[in-house]
Amino acid sequence: MKGNVVSGIACVLMLWAGSVFGQAEVEKLVFRNLDESLGLSNSNILSMIRDADGMMWYGTAYGLYRYDGTRTKVFLNTKDSTSISHNNISKIFVGPKDKLWVKNVNGIYDIYNPENEQFSRGVTVFSSTYHLASDSVGMLMKDRQSRFWFTHPAKGLSIYDEETGKTSYVQKTNEKGSLSSNQIAAIAEAPDGMIWVVHSSGIIDLLDPNRLIVTKTLKLPKGKIPAVATYEIMVDSDGDAWIFDPERDLGVFRVDGFSNTIEANQEDQGTFWLNNNMVKAIVESKKGQIWLGTDHGGINVLDKATGTVKYLTGENSQDNSMPHNVIYSLYKDNEDIIWVGTHKKGVAYYHQGLLRFSHVRKNFADLNSLPFNDVNAFAEDSLGNLYIGTNGGGLFYHNRKTNTYKQFKHDPDNASSLTGDVIVDLIIDREGVLWVGTYLNGLGSFDGKEFKNYQYLPENTSGIPGPSIWKLFEDSTGKIWIGTLRSGISMLEKDRKTFHNYPAGSAPFFTNNQYITGFAEDKDGNIWVSGGSGLNMLNYETGQNAFYSETQGNGFIDSNISDLFVDREGVLWVTSMSGLYYFNKPDSSFVHFGEEEGLPTDYLVDLLEDNDSNLWISTQMGLSYAEVNRNENPYSITFQNFDQKDGLQAALFNKNAALKTRNNEFIFGGPNGYNIFKSENFAFERNNPAVVFTDFQLFNEEVKVGDMLSNRVLLPKSLENMDKLVLRHDENIFSIGFSALNFLYPEKNKYRYKLIGFNDDWIYLNDDLAKVTFTNLDPGNYTLIVQPGTVLDGWSSYEYSLDIKILAPFWKTPIAYFLYLMAILAFIFYFRNSFLTRQREKFEREQAMLEAKRVQELDRLKTKFFTNLSHEFRTPLSLILTPTEHLISGTENTGLLSQYKIIQRNARRLLKLINQLLDVKNVEKGGLTFHPSEGDVVQFIKDCVADFHELSENKHIHLSFETNTHGQQAIFDQDKLEKIIFNLLSNAFKFTQEDGAITVALELQQENEEKGILILSVSDTGVGISVEDQHKIFERFYTTEGHGQQLNQGSGIGLSLVQDFARTMKGEITVESEPGMGSVFTLSIPLALIIPENWEEDDEEAALEGGGLKEVILIAEDHVEFRNYLKDCLTDTYQVFTANNGAQGWDLAQQHIPDLIISDLMMPQMDGKEFCQKVKGDIKTSHIPVILLTAKKSEEAMLQSLDSGCNLYLTKPFNLEILQLSIKNLLRERNVIQEQNRNKIQINASEVKVTSLDDQLIQKAVAVVEKHMEDPQLSVEFLSKELGMSRVHLYKKLQSITGKSPIEFIRLIRLKRASQLLEKSQLNVSEIAYMVGYNNAKYFAKHFKAEFAMLPSEYAAKRQEIATE
Repeated sequence: MKGNVVSGIACVLMLWAGSVFGQAEVEKLVFRNLDESLGLSNSNILSMIRDADGMMWYGTAYGLYRYDGTRTKVFLNTKDSTSISHNNISKIFVGPKDKLWVKNVNGIYDIYNPENEQFSRGVTVFSSTYHLASDSVGMLMKDRQSRFWFTHPAKGLSIYDEETGKTSYVQKTNEKGSLSSNQIAAIAEAPDGMIWVVHSSGIIDLLDPNRLIVTKTLKLPKGKIPAVATYEIMVDSDGDAWIFDPERDLGVFRVDGFSNTIEANQEDQGTFWLNNNMVKAIVESKKGQIWLGTDHGGINVLDKATGTVKYLTGENSQDNSMPHNVIYSLYKDNEDIIWVGTHKKGVAYYHQGLLRFSHVRKNFADLNSLPFNDVNAFAEDSLGNLYIGTNGGGLFYHNRKTNTYKQFKHDPDNASSLTGDVIVDLIIDREGVLWVGTYLNGLGSFDGKEFKNYQYLPENTSGIPGPSIWKLFEDSTGKIWIGTLRSGISMLEKDRKTFHNYPAGSAPFFTNNQYITGFAEDKDGNIWVSGGSGLNMLNYETGQNAFYSETQGNGFIDSNISDLFVDREGVLWVTSMSGLYYFNKPDSSFVHFGEEEGLPTDYLVDLLEDNDSNLWISTQMGLSYAEVNRNENPYSITFQNFDQKDGLQAALFNKNAALKTRNNEFIFGGPNGYNIFKSENFAFERNNPAVVFTDFQLFNEEVKVGDMLSNRVLLPKSLENMDKLVLRHDENIFSIGFSALNFLYPEKNKYRYKLIGFNDDWIYLNDDLAKVTFTNLDPGNYTLIVQPGTVLDGWSSYEYSLDIKILAPFWKTPIAYFLYLMAILAFIFYFRNSFLTRQREKFEREQAMLEAKRVQELDRLKTKFFTNLSHEFRTPLSLILTPTEHLISGTENTGLLSQYKIIQRNARRLLKLINQLLDVKNVEKGGLTFHPSEGDVVQFIKDCVADFHELSENKHIHLSFETNTHGQQAIFDQDKLEKIIFNLLSNAFKFTQEDGAITVALELQQENEEKGILILSVSDTGVGISVEDQHKIFERFYTTEGHGQQLNQGSGIGLSLVQDFARTMKGEITVESEPGMGSVFTLSIPLALIIPENWEEDDEEAALEGGGLKEVILIAEDHVEFRNYLKDCLTDTYQVFTANNGAQGWDLAQQHIPDLIISDLMMPQMDGKEFCQKVKGDIKTSHIPVILLTAKKSEEAMLQSLDSGCNLYLTKPFNLEILQLSIKNLLRERNVIQEQNRNKIQINASEVKVTSLDDQLIQKAVAVVEKHMEDPQLSVEFLSKELGMSRVHLYKKLQSITGKSPIEFIRLIRLKRASQLLEKSQLNVSEIAYMVGYNNAKYFAKHFKAEFAMLPSEYAAKRQEIATE
């Protein structure tokens, strides 16, 4: 994956290159290390090989690893017979059928099958399959005839021919041409096909591969070898053999392939003096160059042509980044990549193509390094040395042979010194004179001895036109063209004496640019001039000129041009801030290439041409190589882009800092030195890396070969070797991983893919992603096609595919479709034979629908009828209940009393049933609303249950009530809760047999201080409810059947209303029941709990408020039926108390302090007039509105009534709606009066004019509070005593006339006084708090903010601000 595959340039190794010196000229070998993040957990690499599929394998001291260029897979011993037998891997070979032969430290082979990714033991096939001479195998080798040679430590050689399946044997016999011994250590094949056989004794046999006879025998020098050794051999491309023992410090023996002379090379002898005799591995890096990997000596590079040795070690490498000095294995693959296995630092690899950009910069540890990093310009002299112009460091002359730098600096006191230290451009003219363009210091020249300066003088019109020289160019006639920063063009004649200046717009060329960035001359002698405003063409000889910009419609996108270049074919190339252009001469247009065509950025700086007519372009985001196809019209270009990861000095390059030397070296400079390189160091040939499918995941879990999924093996083979991947329809999230086998440039890997059968368009993957994921593919056949990118940022010409089949579910299989067809045929047959039946059924359905509509209409009429009937029944029932209550209260005869109670009970039950009918109507109209009131919910439920005690005794059914709390004040709908309890208990009694039991259980669950849940369950031991009926019992008019003992199965309304009531109270009703085992109905509703405040009187005041949220009305009427009628009319909206005369009414008024009184004028004991006068004359009740009712219509009666102080006078008969509206208006007026009275509290008593008893009470209360304000113990008890009233009466009185409780009343006066003190005194908040009776300033601030919406300090500051205005 890009950025993760390699850790960058791991080591740059210095080769001592004879007489070649200099930081820019040192030959470098670039190694790269595999990133540890790839999972190569063991860094001790003992062996390496590349298999037939192109993947690399590493044998380590702990495990076998496979690397595919993107990811690493590890194979370890798992105690499974299909895993490797040992984790310590010593050697790896590719054997027959491209299987991997893995040799462990014990000499045992495991054979890896790439198809199923499993291992088998080598001993199982040595004899049975390959018929080897021995089960003990040392090594194996494949020759050019595709035969496999096996060595045996004691049995000679076995040769297996894979084509014929036959095995030949070469052993020591008495015949001529046999082996010298059967103890074979190693073999190798020479370029001429001869087989070199090394015996453990040091004897070397040269074996004819066709006749299988020894043609020559050699022997290593006896004095330099042990009696027995484990030799290894490598034969190079010249036919020379290199023999060593990796276990002994014998150095290396070179056997000349032509003369067969043997030479020992060690630390102190031989042609090649090694730095370490312990040679562990040998490889030929290129023809004539042999690499020896040593133990603690790094890599010894033997040059056969010069007979020299160069040592690659950590001590002589740049940045101390040599992979390691202990090299255990070396391997060269078919792409000429040399892999280096180290002891502690894993795997590194080398290839000539990795040598990209040599970076020359200032190195404080190297005195011969570049002295100044910020480079602006280059020029090459006739000796091949460089002039380097810098951005503030002056001019440097680099002698490339001696690697020395000479600096030239500007000296203001020396007219012959360098023109200026900020050099913008350099050229050397045909006379060998160096010309120097500077920033702000004009133009200079240098003939090798002294500088000549051309300063800008405004008065000198024949001199340079400006102080800042930005571009220099010598044309074919020897004239020097000078581009300035802001002064246009100047031309210096060949005599180097006369300047001709051409500002923008001036004759004869009328150029358009004052800021000049580039010059170029085409084959016609035209001079092209670029700048920030477009491109000019001029001919000095003819005076002809032309102009090109984005406004001319000639192909330019932007006129800001950075440089010009004419290639060897005469094509003009233009770099700009909008990309690359070339001039198409036939139609005088410019062809554009930008980011969409492959450039890293549109901001280009300079460009140069290589010998293949391709371009190197410096940009603001690295370098870009442009491969130009000139056979197409317009040209096509393939770009390869390089950045700092490739060794560039920086991401951006400086203007004019580009040069191609006579040795075809390219130099590009920038703020961090410069890069020097040759094109031939780059692998620009088309690289088409193969792609292998390596990884499969199902539901983000890796699936290995052989894993069982859903009773089948999903991957019987590795993904790469499978003909088709078959998945079930529910295996709908899967991922497929793949990798391009590009080990040289893995960071350049990129992919695109398409899934044929799903989409035919290429989908481009992110650079760091080598995996595709698919979800919810439809059943069918698909083909995944993956195409890798090439080195040149194009796309490979090869595509790699994997067939995928998604199986259809059973209902979409051919068998299923066949069954569908049969079913359709059967349906057609059935339809044909039952057409008349269906017509008859259709007729019956229509009749049934008509019947259903008729029943539905009957239900509607029934509901309407019962609703209307219930309205008609309510008044007679009220007239039945009222005299019954009167008879009960006035009868002492127990017999009659019992009969009266029966009448009363059944009348009430009938009334409740009628009310249910009304509730049904309300539900249907959506008229159910929640009417909360306060009260003790526990006591309320207990009272409701108590109403059924008499019924329980009569039916001999045990009724019990259980609760987990004895009392709780809460806000709830008493009417609906009572109806729910009534219906649930009625049902329970209806279906419970004699001697049964009914239990009402109440549980209060408190969620927090203000919220709780009421759970009420009614359980019985009755007949129970069947499972199929349980979800229907809450349907309206549904009744259960089958209970023969029940004469009345009910109306089917009660439980439906229970559910509606429960939902109205945001609760729910559930049922649990079994036939014969009884039923349990459970009601759950949320409650708002009433929690007392922190003041000491809050508990008592909460008790006073226990009457609920409904307003209280007292009715005094001696006519019983009329009194009950009024009560029934008002009960739904108000809490109603009744009295049968004025005296009783007066007692109730003092006791309950009602919100309004309705009284008849003519009553016994105390008439309405006297009753009204008493109410209005007592300070406790003077605020209560009074409505007087009378049958007298005379004016005298009306005057007497109004004189008594009543608020409203109504004559009988009257419209009930008028009475209800009058009550609402009077209560609304009372709320207005409360607000007025609250205003009276908030001002001083002296400012209020006393007009009524209520005002007198307010004034007196205010005076008491003001007098004792500083006393923190001032309480409601003390205030009630001072006013001569009980606490209860005081509470109700103040609540009625002011809307505030006594506590709030006291608090308000204190806070008002505090506001006055804050406004007018200089006391702080704490002092004022104590002055108004607060012990806690924080508590005071809390109350103050609640009343005035700001903190005391903010209030004081605001008032003072107002006062100062």
